[in-house]
Amino acid sequence: MNNEEAYLVGYTKGDGCLYSYKHRFALNPEKILNGYEITWGDADVAQLKMIEKIVKNRFPDILIRMKIRNSRDNILRCWRKKVFVYIKNLMSIDIEQEPLENIADFLSGFCDAEADTSKTRNGPRMYENYQVSVNITQKDREILEKIKKILEERFGIKSYIHKKWRQNAFVLSIVGNKRLTLFKEKINFKNPTKKEKFESLLSAVYSRPKL
Repeated sequence: MNNEEAYLVGYTKGDGCLYSYKHRFALNPEKILNGYEITWGDADVAQLKMIEKIVKNRFPDILIRMKIRNSRDNILRCWRKKVFVYIKNLMSIDIEQEPLENIADFLSGFCDAEADTSKTRNGPRMYENYQVSVNITQKDREILEKIKKILEERFGIKSYIHKKWRQNAFVLSIVGNKRLTLFKEKINFKNPTKKEKFESLLSAVYSRPKL
């Protein structure tokens, strides 16, 4: 597994789906064919183009279709069996046994799919103190527990998991200047929009003099 493939696995784990199914051959209904489909969904078209480029680097001859629906629901889709098998095999690899740089790229891909950055007030209003957090949202707490373990054991980044308010989901949060600086240096976002937002908030909040 190389760095791009590790990133692809992380992003697919967060925002991708692999399907296999059977269907009848149109010219001979008695013949049953196997169908394969990989889809990725994202509001950011630039993010889907990043995924398309990674797949094209490995399979320059394949057709991948992008469907631009609206500002919140865009789809990248491929029906080729060899791409399906390739990605399924990558997904079966134990990422924790990979080199540290591959684990970092896996986490970067997962965060590009499932994480966001926020700034919240910390303390009384009169002091105008804020804190920045990276938040990964998932319905499956087990996945977040695995991410939490990898972050702490392999990168020294502590995080905590909590129930998302009034939703059937959980959130893994990384909070604090030291932890977020480690995240920036060792993992970070690769999505340009998310990366710029995160680094701007980090710089704005933690470079301010304390009152």
